[in-house]
Amino acid sequence: MAYWAALRLSTAAGVRWPVLSATSVALLLCVAAVWVVIAVEHNPLYTPRELRKQFEDHGAKTAIVWSKVVATVQEFPADLAVTNLITVDVTKAMPATLRFALRLPIAKARASREALTERTRGAIAWEKLLQAPALPTSFPGPAADDVAIIQYTSGTTGTPKGVIMPHRGLPALIAEIRQTYALAPGSRILHASSPTFDTGIVEMLCGVVGGATVVVAPRSAPGGDALAHLIRRRRVSHLIVTPSVLDTLPLDLADDLVQVIIGGEPPSPRVVDRW
Repeated sequence: MAYWAALRLSTAAGVRWPVLSATSVALLLCVAAVWVVIAVEHNPLYTPRELRKQFEDHGAKTAIVWSKVVATVQEFPADLAVTNLITVDVTKAMPATLRFALRLPIAKARASREALTERTRGAIAWEKLLQAPALPTSFPGPAADDVAIIQYTSGTTGTPKGVIMPHRGLPALIAEIRQTYALAPGSRILHASSPTFDTGIVEMLCGVVGGATVVVAPRSAPGGDALAHLIRRRRVSHLIVTPSVLDTLPLDLADDLVQVIIGGEPPSPRVVDRW
């Protein structure tokens, strides 16, 4: 349904859909929905100036935006104005217990709500878009050489640069995941990477191509005891992390993990010896 809902506002191959959202279940659905056209992934914490520069690059007129960033996009100059602005409330995909906790009339809950959500005007709620009727199965899909994803680099060497992956690149990536990732329908992959990084895309695809459960890690568990507790509680079997993060985890986790994949930086001799 998310697939067709996305196409309701974008009925031509080559139309680009920027996605600006915090890591969440809602984000996974949004990205999966717009892969059929072009997903342009942005870090929602970029400054307004950085986001404007990237919208100048791709010229998108439809965007899926975290509610905290809607006002920033709405303030773009007229030549960059987004015609269809879809807002995502990341709290709505949270477990019922967390949603209840966020509504408690206490200062900590109020601060958490303000950090995660914001009232918006002039935008379409993602949930309403999902209620749109399905398009016919005869609707034309993308060609192999059409752009599937534009990911922006972190900009550590200057201005972030957009990196393009065509649709024909996705099957190659999927084949690599199937061949090397030891996934099964009962697998549980941790989704801890920012979706603006290529690792985040791989974690999402693990759920799509292997039938694995994708466990979304909160920002409160970046490593150490908090992440180890999450891995145990959610019975995570597959982990993709940097060596630095792996070095913060206790060794007894190895008994529960099927596969650990490291990347992003060279592993130190200490990490190799420990694991």
